[in-house]
Amino acid sequence: MRARLRDLRTWFLVLSLIILVAGGAYAPLPYFVESPGRLLTLGGCVNVDSEEAVPVRGDYLLTTVSLRRATPFSLARVAVDRSARLRPDDRVVRSDRTDQDHFAGQRRVFAQSAQRAAALGLRQAGFTADPERFIGDGALVTGVLEDSPAEGVLRGGDVIIAMDGIPVATDAEVRAFIDEAEPVVVRFTRGGEAHEVRLTPYELPSEGEERVMLGLHLETLNSRVDLPVPVNVTSGRIGGPSAGLMIALAVYDQSDALVDLAAGRRIAGTGTLTGQGAVGRIGGIDLKAMAAHKRGADVFLAPESQADMARAGLPEDAELEIVPIATFEGAVRYLAESANPDMVGRFLGPMECPVRPAA
Repeated sequence: MRARLRDLRTWFLVLSLIILVAGGAYAPLPYFVESPGRLLTLGGCVNVDSEEAVPVRGDYLLTTVSLRRATPFSLARVAVDRSARLRPDDRVVRSDRTDQDHFAGQRRVFAQSAQRAAALGLRQAGFTADPERFIGDGALVTGVLEDSPAEGVLRGGDVIIAMDGIPVATDAEVRAFIDEAEPVVVRFTRGGEAHEVRLTPYELPSEGEERVMLGLHLETLNSRVDLPVPVNVTSGRIGGPSAGLMIALAVYDQSDALVDLAAGRRIAGTGTLTGQGAVGRIGGIDLKAMAAHKRGADVFLAPESQADMARAGLPEDAELEIVPIATFEGAVRYLAESANPDMVGRFLGPMECPVRPAA
């Protein structure tokens, strides 16, 4: 009997230990662990589908930051790894969204910014392209406000395709109809079937002021720029807008056979892009510079206002050149003027994209 009790106690202790270990490995905490992410080879992951396109002679490296939900075990990594740090989850994900919804939204932001960047690169190469002209397949409803005109009528997943009989392709076009408290006929699809409903907008508080609205959270379905030639960017699960600068450079370098911006160099960098080509700030610049240093990049292009922060993230003996960039045109000019004539035409390829398209 005593031997049986000892066996039971032993099994209980083993089971408790397993539960404790599993909890330490998987129990989510209200933090994210931020660390240097992968570097994406844009020479292989950006493809301009044009007869005039040429391979990049050198490479463009897209730097990223990894964000993973913290667990008790991952706290140990933060304690010993100087390149990893904790961020409160409310600084990453809105309280009304799940982690999955947040990162899915960030991938949509990436796709939209990549389209704008592609248009800028193509325009620089002489194509007719407007980075500001987005098209889509309707306005996707992602949420409905309580006590709003749309509550109980529209729901998440509906796609608005016309307002007062006029077709709409983007969320901006829908909002353009809502400028006064007059009834409007909304045509939408749900489950493949079209429906119409008459709604009357009214004033609701938004960002400290009263605005006329229907009470819908909208985003453009399949938002994209109308490009003169197809540009494919394979990014896997990378999200956010900070890839704009590097994608635009990779597209431009491929699209003009007379241009060799990379000139045999491995050029890393980061930065958002507006439709006018201004380079904007990004998050985790120090971590991205560190990743570029570790991968042996020759130069790191950083938003002008964050160049010092990028340098501060490098070890004292790092030879990586940090270059402040204010505009896409400025980046083009710097790369053209700094190319080593002995390296021009050097080809590092053939290059393959290391990631699969996101599901």
